[in-house]
Amino acid sequence: MKFRRSWGSRLFPKFARDLSYCAWPHSCTSGTACRHGPENTKTVPESKDPTLPTLRRSWPLAGFLCALTVSLTLSASWAKTQTPVAEPGSDGAAEVQRAAPESPSGMAPTNRAPVIEGDKTRIYVIDENHSGGTLSPTDQLVATDPDGDPIEWGLEGISSQETEAINAAFSIFEGWILVNGDMMDFETRSLWTLIVTASDGQGGKGMATVAVFIDDLAEPPSAPAMPSLEEAGATRLAVNWTTPDNTGPAITDYDLRYCPAVDAGDCDMEADWTDAGYDGVPETGSTTAGITITDLEPSTTYEVQVRATNDEGTGDWSPSLTARTTGHTVPEAPMNLVLSSSDSTIAAIWDEPASDGGYGILGYTLHWRQVGAGWPPPNTPNMPGVFGEERAASTAHIIGELANDTDYEVRVRAVNLSGHGPWSNIAPVRTNQDPPSFGAQTVDDQKFTVGAEASLVMPQATGGKEPLS
Repeated sequence: MKFRRSWGSRLFPKFARDLSYCAWPHSCTSGTACRHGPENTKTVPESKDPTLPTLRRSWPLAGFLCALTVSLTLSASWAKTQTPVAEPGSDGAAEVQRAAPESPSGMAPTNRAPVIEGDKTRIYVIDENHSGGTLSPTDQLVATDPDGDPIEWGLEGISSQETEAINAAFSIFEGWILVNGDMMDFETRSLWTLIVTASDGQGGKGMATVAVFIDDLAEPPSAPAMPSLEEAGATRLAVNWTTPDNTGPAITDYDLRYCPAVDAGDCDMEADWTDAGYDGVPETGSTTAGITITDLEPSTTYEVQVRATNDEGTGDWSPSLTARTTGHTVPEAPMNLVLSSSDSTIAAIWDEPASDGGYGILGYTLHWRQVGAGWPPPNTPNMPGVFGEERAASTAHIIGELANDTDYEVRVRAVNLSGHGPWSNIAPVRTNQDPPSFGAQTVDDQKFTVGAEASLVMPQATGGKEPLS
């Protein structure tokens, strides 16, 4: 139902809408069944004018007067919104076209918040160590504002601290959620819950929730950099390496291998390599590790590689270090010389040299001396109890005929076909005192009565010692 060219709509432009403010509490729209009181049901004809408001089909006199009063009161302000429009095919008479509803006079228009379209809860799963860029290359969030206000996107969390963390890990631009791949680490955090906001700058805000699950991937350590050579000997190579990059669990072990690379292609096959026997990891806080590879051939080129392992796998081998052992040389110094003594002897033990110079060890030479005396000169006979030279075929030897209760020093060196190597560390020791001795003494014959108490006087010890009792 609508009023067209009626006196009511011409005199009181807001009259038709205001009638509905005061009518029976039963509403209807064009083309629907309406009930006006308990006794009457009618259908409002379909309106061809979309600007006309919803009407009440009938009302009593009180309702009519109420509507008239409201219309008169608001007619001045309402008239500003009316524009005469000529109806096509009519006689030219203008009909009223209603503008959009306004708030009552004196009040600011009501702001309507933006609306984020689609699902208000969205779930995504991405791999850890994400490459960055958009969270989803096909899923752009879209928001509309009923008042036509511009949209400003934002990300929030359930607290200010969480909001700060979220905005370090994510950002949003024109509805696209962007990811900081460096912060997508399963071991650090496996779930992010984002509150996406669309604000209109007038206090209105639309929201949606985005859950981002981080998928755990196997993360073995990266390949270490090429090892470095610390020192080379005739039969050994001392190498170091640095801790590789590792985004997974802590490194638990290293493998070291070497291969003689005499000709090109010598180390192409897995079977060409020999495990160096390294076991362990660097000390906590250390970024380097190292090992000495022994039992190598003199004057030989070797390739050396290292790799790291953690609980999620073993990484790739490092690039090869190419290093060469030296030629045949004298042995290195024996290690860890230790002494013990009696009253006139010294027992010495030690460890083999780290390198035998490329030849096998033929034997060892020991020098001993009293503290303060010189080492024995070459080709000089021993001076008993003062200094001397001894030969040993193994890593243990006993030096005899020494003075008791005297300080001595001992050193040892190895010999091979190239000659004698350097001396070991000098080890000190002191021989023991003489043991007590007893002179020959007799005890007078004594007679004892059976059942009587008896005593025996023992002889006095010699050597300046106290008598025994």
